[in-house]
Amino acid sequence: MEYSIFGCRLNKYYLNQWLQYFTSHPFAEHSYLITTCEVTDRAKQKWIKLAKKKLAEGYHLYLT
Repeated sequence: MEYSIFGCRLNKYYLNQWLQYFTSHPFAEHSYLITTCEVTDRAKQKWIKLAKKKLAEGYHLYLT
């Protein structure tokens, strides 16, 4: 499973737990995990752009 982090330290803290959960399930194949933050407009614009790109590439997308 591939992933990207946008935002706060809390997202970085929980990332390993999310990855453990997702990779232990068969649906994790060809999936992309995006941890998001809504605090800044710049971060929001970046993750939305990435999400659209990954969906167009056929990934299963998970947002947290």
